[in-house]
Amino acid sequence: MLLEREAERGPLQNLLREASKSRGHTVVISGEARIGKTALTRTFLKNAAPLSTRAERCVRRPLNRRTARPAKGSCP
Repeated sequence: MLLEREAERGPLQNLLREASKSRGHTVVISGEARIGKTALTRTFLKNAAPLSTRAERCVRRPLNRRTARPAKGSCP
């Protein structure tokens, strides 16, 4: 359950409605550590499932300093 996140959830719900009408979007959720990004994302994905809307989670990890490439397990 997300507390005090209505300001963030509202726009995401609107995007889900748009996606269910075949108008897709890309959403980037970023911010400081431990502010609830993962919980917000999980709630978004859970709400997308019943709509048969394609929603995916991708985690961008810092670049590998030695190779200057994304770290293993990172998004493409």
